[in-house]
Amino acid sequence: MNKILIITYYWPPKKSPGVLRWYYFSRYLPLYGYRPIIFTPLNSKNEHDDKIDLIKRKIFDPSDIISKFFKSNINKGVLSSSNSIFGNFLNWIRINFFVPDSRIFWVNPSVKFLKTYINQNNIKTIITTGPPHSIHLIGLKIKEILNINWIADFRDPWSSWDILLDMKPSNRIINKHKMLEKKILKNANKVIVTNSNLYDEFLNTIDRNKLEILTNGTLLPIGKKKHNIKKFKISYLGLLNKFRFPKVFFNVLKEIISKNNDLEKDIEILISGTIDNSIYNYLMNDNILKTKINYVENIEYEKTFNHFDSSSLLLLLLNKNSVNTTPTKLFDYASSGTPVLTLGEKKDRKMDLLLKELSLEKIIYYSDKISIEKSILKSYQNFKLKIKNKPSENIKKYDRKYLTKKLSKILDYYY
Repeated sequence: MNKILIITYYWPPKKSPGVLRWYYFSRYLPLYGYRPIIFTPLNSKNEHDDKIDLIKRKIFDPSDIISKFFKSNINKGVLSSSNSIFGNFLNWIRINFFVPDSRIFWVNPSVKFLKTYINQNNIKTIITTGPPHSIHLIGLKIKEILNINWIADFRDPWSSWDILLDMKPSNRIINKHKMLEKKILKNANKVIVTNSNLYDEFLNTIDRNKLEILTNGTLLPIGKKKHNIKKFKISYLGLLNKFRFPKVFFNVLKEIISKNNDLEKDIEILISGTIDNSIYNYLMNDNILKTKINYVENIEYEKTFNHFDSSSLLLLLLNKNSVNTTPTKLFDYASSGTPVLTLGEKKDRKMDLLLKELSLEKIIYYSDKISIEKSILKSYQNFKLKIKNKPSENIKKYDRKYLTKKLSKILDYYY
């Protein structure tokens, strides 16, 4: 079985879409003749899987020190949106001293260890996945030393990432990011992206024969739709922060609840994931919303499908300042057949085409009160009529096992 070394910062028990992508690729790669070896930071709670070899090495991450003094979402790539002097100071430190990110201190020790390990274990191909994008610098240095096959997987943009740009880095820092990004793109044997818009962006730097789109996916088959749904449940699972906060949606929902007695009795709002404190306080201090919201901080991935199946409407939020990312949960949502309300701030023709392919409605603007209200009321009507949708047949193309087969075809080129 051919060995593949996968270098990733995120691995269970960490909980993020970045974990899911490469965890399931690694689970299924042996079906196609590849033995994955995972290189990841040391964590005493790293989960073990008999199908996957795991190498864990210590990492010095200044984020750990910073987070002790300041509550932040730094491990998710976002510092707190607090406007405090201290918060802004920490943002300034991160932007100016940790380029591309605070995991930069893991690069050199990893290269020193891996160049020996790769030679001793006859590994021909490595994969790096970011963010954090400093992981790609490990691949770059190993490539320079060993001239090994190297695939760079971009789950999110780099120099055009809205999260980075929101921190308002200087032109000097932006240019440094662009220089590193270009170096990665030029030197990797293959670059994988999850989004067709990011594919187009990278075409400005490298030829299309070096680029591949490998989207995120979902688990199939999924559970059957429950026939005794008693509550009109609207569910959102994911981040709620300044990049993804549908204030108009919640205001519309409040108006509908206050005007419709039947809906007021039937409705339940499930929210799960990390929420900025200011948003959490806004929701929980509202006299109407706080009685309807069921907030669960974390739901295990494979259990989320039960909630999708038992919901009447799923909320999908696109980053307000970017079209270069596709939320992973889109494919999980689509696998349930439950209607999806997708909110965005920019026109995105390619996203609309993807939604259409999955038999979902096109993007509605965050500020479009009328369309948001129509979508909610239509879903409520279907709930009352017990109308149940089936998932599109096209969702099969986004099955994680099928996508792993596509990955194996990319790897076959190097063996």
